[in-house]
Amino acid sequence: SELELDLDGTIHGTAANAGMLDIRMQPERHNKVKVLLLMDVGGTMDEHVHRVEELFSAAKSEFKHLEFYYFHNCVYDFVWKNNRRRFAEKLNTWDLIRKYNRDYKLIFVGDATMSPYE
Repeated sequence: SELELDLDGTIHGTAANAGMLDIRMQPERHNKVKVLLLMDVGGTMDEHVHRVEELFSAAKSEFKHLEFYYFHNCVYDFVWKNNRRRFAEKLNTWDLIRKYNRDYKLIFVGDATMSPYE
């Protein structure tokens, strides 16, 4: 486990040491939140691809437990991990619900736009 600067501890330690610098370190903190990220792809979301990629990159480095799946317009019967293989490697939505229990925080990313017939 790596260490990081304990700023509050360093300030208090230095003040208690009559101004002589007392650098304090603490174990690096890790985000333990489990996240299930469901992202809308295709159609009107195409213009948001760059922003979604940035979000995904930031989220992937921030959360130790991050799972992601794609859907199109609305979560219907299936979700998938690889958009290029969405028809061959799909996961039933009910299986998704059973696999990721209430320990996970669910985040939907989409633009809430779809054709009227949907």
